[in-house]
Amino acid sequence: MLIEALEDRFARKLAGHCQVSDNSFRVVRKDDAGFDVWIREEGRRSFVVGFGEWQEKYSEPTAALACFAQGLSNQCRLIVHARLGKDFRLEVEQLREGAWTRTGERGPKRFAPWPFGRRRILQNDWLHEESGAG
Repeated sequence: MLIEALEDRFARKLAGHCQVSDNSFRVVRKDDAGFDVWIREEGRRSFVVGFGEWQEKYSEPTAALACFAQGLSNQCRLIVHARLGKDFRLEVEQLREGAWTRTGERGPKRFAPWPFGRRRILQNDWLHEESGAG
């Protein structure tokens, strides 16, 4: 039921970027500056929302939908840390009161001892909200 609601709301607006199955809905990134946003139903009260490789479980559909929509907006970004060409840590940040705040993470907190790290900031702009910061 949740997947049909998403399909009704977004499939036309995001034509060509949506992948729909019986229990999942994915919006594929526009370009290398963005990230895939997906949601999967795993039962009546179990939902998983993902931004790229990061994911979070929810028991309430309203919370899952809010997270999904946030990932499509310009108020959310994904920080990807890589070393030697391999991604090893993801951080999710949301724009709150004009400042970026970390709201999720995946991967080791300790960094490798060599200084050859790289950080990419990925952000979608499917949904736009007014903000006072950039």
